[in-house]
Amino acid sequence: MVPLRSELNALFEKRMEEKEARINQLTEELNAVKQKMKEREEHVRHLDQNVVGLRATQDSLKRTLAMKEKHTQQLVQDNAQLRESLTSLQSKLQTSECMLSDITETLDQTKGSLNVERQQKQQIQDQLHHGNKEVERLQQELSHVHRTTEKKVGHQL
Repeated sequence: MVPLRSELNALFEKRMEEKEARINQLTEELNAVKQKMKEREEHVRHLDQNVVGLRATQDSLKRTLAMKEKHTQQLVQDNAQLRESLTSLQSKLQTSECMLSDITETLDQTKGSLNVERQQKQQIQDQLHHGNKEVERLQQELSHVHRTTEKKVGHQL
């Protein structure tokens, strides 16, 4: 019985050693898994931080896009107003050019009429000057005839 007992003890010890070895192996595996879990938790934490940063960036980009869309709409409206203004100004320019053409034509006609009037005035002044000289000559002749007549009448008396 002793040998059986010692055999059982030896078997028990061997099994205990195997169990301890298995426990040690499982403990090492557990520690390795825990380490991987920590690493993965750390990785997940970094990913969470990245997600938070990316969401903030996304929100910022959405706000920027909204502002740019609003700015683009304003530019489109401004462009439409500028086109309307350009069309209006082109129309006014065309009207002004027509008026200028009419005024230029009227001015040319007026200049022509003025030149005709100046020529007529010059002719009248020339005729008046000639007439004044003729009147002066006739007055001198009349004076001369008057004196001559007075002398003849004075001699005859």
